[in-house]
Amino acid sequence: MKVAEAVEEFIIAKQADGRAPRTIADYRRVLLPFADWCGENGIGGVSALNRSHIRSYVAHLREKGWAEGTVAIHVRNLRTFLRWCHLEGIHPENLALAVKAPKTKSREEALPTPEELALFLQACRGEDFLSRRDLALALTLLDTGLRVGEVVLLTVSAVNLDGQGSHIKIYAPKTGSWRFVFLGRAATAVLQ
Repeated sequence: MKVAEAVEEFIIAKQADGRAPRTIADYRRVLLPFADWCGENGIGGVSALNRSHIRSYVAHLREKGWAEGTVAIHVRNLRTFLRWCHLEGIHPENLALAVKAPKTKSREEALPTPEELALFLQACRGEDFLSRRDLALALTLLDTGLRVGEVVLLTVSAVNLDGQGSHIKIYAPKTGSWRFVFLGRAATAVLQ
């Protein structure tokens, strides 16, 4: 079986397992270039893969100069695919053992200073619609810690502005669960 065919079967299997659409997209984004690399390097099929090929591919990824976190995503997804190939009987050896999952250092972002926050909020002040919208968005993000992707998916019905326990109901598609985040007085007033 060609590597590209195995990748497509793997993706179908993961869809059948109920993986999130974004996870499926990540598998496709990471594994199709691996299949292309195999073809470019004369590796005919999955059965022809060996530990040396896997290590060479990971070295190839590192040569691209990518951030360690990006390489880690590629290696993690590649290892998942290789483990699946072994469990499915497509390859007799678990080639995922050829490389270790890279350990990524969590980077700590510097928080804005009170002065920087004041300047940011001042830039959002104004009487026009865009200024009011920007201030409402900024205060909501600051109060709740929501991700921008979560905010853009909000609906009016998810927001409760009762003044005492103003909150927003957030849906997390990856886990299929709901959670609540709470708004302070200033964010509530601006949103109202």
